[in-house]
Amino acid sequence: MSLPLDRLTIKAREAVMRAQQSAQDRHHQFLSPLHLLAALLEERSGVVVSLFDRIGVDTARLRSLVDGELDRLPQVSGTGADLSASPGLPGLFTDARRRAEEMDDSYLSTEHLLLALSTCDDTAGRLLHLCAVEESDVLEALELIRGNQQVTDDAPEDKYDALGQYGKDLVELAHEGRLDPVIGRDKTNWTGVTPWLMIESPKVLGSIPPDEEPIIMTMKLPKAT
Repeated sequence: MSLPLDRLTIKAREAVMRAQQSAQDRHHQFLSPLHLLAALLEERSGVVVSLFDRIGVDTARLRSLVDGELDRLPQVSGTGADLSASPGLPGLFTDARRRAEEMDDSYLSTEHLLLALSTCDDTAGRLLHLCAVEESDVLEALELIRGNQQVTDDAPEDKYDALGQYGKDLVELAHEGRLDPVIGRDKTNWTGVTPWLMIESPKVLGSIPPDEEPIIMTMKLPKAT
């Protein structure tokens, strides 16, 4: 069986390869969206993990349900049997590609696969619904994680990680009582702060070189004791 792996991000390619290996190890005749969902659940870091955390998914329960359904799939005997795509798999990739294009993304990433899985008419989609993973929830969580950022290379998670490391959810900090009267500053005892730049489409987050003009705005927070 041949699946199109061009223009997939590294993590998306890895998920497809894990799904294929899982189907072969289980002696299944077809590679299905269910195998792909199982492969995404095996990730220990990345966009899908962050999305499930944001939505509040019980991933242990979802993983158990997926494994149970995989165990029920028929097996083929013998070795060297060709693995074929299930009837629903080509359509899933078509839908994922459509979503990538609608987001102006240059590569198909794991979030596109998850969005396609959330609406597919397959066991994988039904299990996601059963665990309260709806398309609208994924899109809302994705906006918080990605902002306006686009997938322009095969490793977009590095940029998402930077936003997660340096970005602040001010609503969350306010609920936790960690904001002081200086708007947007938490109560960390900062002894020195480097200016940071956030451009409108948050593709860059880093110190502003002294010889460069800021693109939109800069904020130098005062020293606090």
